Amino acid sequence: MLAPNGFPDESYPGIDPFESPTADPAAGDDDNTFATEVTAFVHLIAGYHIFAARHDDGVYVSVGGVLVGSNDSWDNNVSTKCIFQVEQEGDYALNVRSFEGSGGAEFELLEMLPLANAGAFKVILLGDVANGGSAVVAP
Repeated sequence: MLAPNGFPDESYPGIDPFESPTADPAAGDDDNTFATEVTAFVHLIAGYHIFAARHDDGVYVSVGGVLVGSNDSWDNNVSTKCIFQVEQEGDYALNVRSFEGSGGAEFELLEMLPLANAGAFKVILLGDVANGGSAVVAP
């Protein structure tokens, strides 16, 4: 099944999305109380950028070693926007930490590209170069 972004959803590695924790809590692959970390490099042009992290529970986003967005509330299906500026074009370290406490578990990195209409944006997955997004590479 395709997610609203046009790409299939994937399960977290090592997490069985169909497990019933109450039936087998000792299995060790419960979908609660875990964290995800993304480390990569993102190529950015000079100017302002808007990233968004769609997550269920907390998230911290750093670009070039600078915290550009965070949300440490225990909300589900939240989009945390990160608005920042880079002075010059180049490859910047990207570090994102997402925390899952309980309930739903989701995590997605997005980029918001301004359209010709003032205040309108095209929202794509971060790294979707085919649709005009910034390139992302693993270190």
